Amino acid sequence: MDNPSSALKFLFSDHQRRFRNNIHVYPVISRRSGGLSVGINMNPDKGCNFDCIYCQVDRTPEGMAHIQKIHQKVDPDRVIAELSHLIDLVETNQFFSVPPFDQTPMAQRILTDVSFSGDGEPTMVPEFPEVLEKVLAFFQKRTHEVTIRIITNGTGLFKASTRRKVLDLFKQKNTLESERIPWSIWFKIDAADAESFAFLDRSGLRFPSYWKQVEETLQETPVTIQTMVMDYISPTVSFHPEGDWSKHMQQAMGKLVAGGAKISRWDLYSVARMPPSPEVRPVSYERLLALSKFFNESIPLPIHIFP
Repeated sequence: MDNPSSALKFLFSDHQRRFRNNIHVYPVISRRSGGLSVGINMNPDKGCNFDCIYCQVDRTPEGMAHIQKIHQKVDPDRVIAELSHLIDLVETNQFFSVPPFDQTPMAQRILTDVSFSGDGEPTMVPEFPEVLEKVLAFFQKRTHEVTIRIITNGTGLFKASTRRKVLDLFKQKNTLESERIPWSIWFKIDAADAESFAFLDRSGLRFPSYWKQVEETLQETPVTIQTMVMDYISPTVSFHPEGDWSKHMQQAMGKLVAGGAKISRWDLYSVARMPPSPEVRPVSYERLLALSKFFNESIPLPIHIFP
């Protein structure tokens, strides 16, 4: 998307995880999906095995002050009740009369997807497969076609049993042509070298083990790759994507594609919602475009950019 209007810029930057009294289900206007995306937050405890430097989830002591640090079991029936209520508001045309969503341009007033996302890594939550199964069953009974999307750092799918359970659920729910449910997995890869991985994703995973499991997972799992592109500028550290980071990404992504990884598309996006760290800075449309052209010199993938 080139230059969104001021109303859209505000909506793109306002991705609160709260809607009325809901715990798990929330609406956002998404620049990448092109309309209304209904999120399912499996991590209201903000639990995640990455601590990405650019993450807008506030895990500072102040941000965690009122958060239950021990995982609270997710109630699948509550998720479905919250989802049903929000979808009913959309389908009866009540939703877009509610601020701030009444500012949404007509072109974006469409329900595009229901996404497992939120304040942490959804695939690591024990109840994730059960909730996914109930969400798929819910939409098989609806007339509105909507994509079910999993937005993930991929690590929960490293476990073969979880990965195959997810793929089997999508396959089972798409047996009948009349009941097909579109689905996609947005799989995050922010870095392809140990130094950048440690700096950007701040995970306890060792990079060689992480990358080996990425390679194995993508041999079985059809994905769209999503990559954050950002600057980091402080008095002691400066990070820019041009240079070593981009060279490592070009080489590694090229090897994944050549090795048969099931990648349909690569999304490069920058910071739209400012994180707690003020040192993190967005990069421009022009720089994203230049990086996409650099990658496409050797990688035969469609690359979409989202400044």
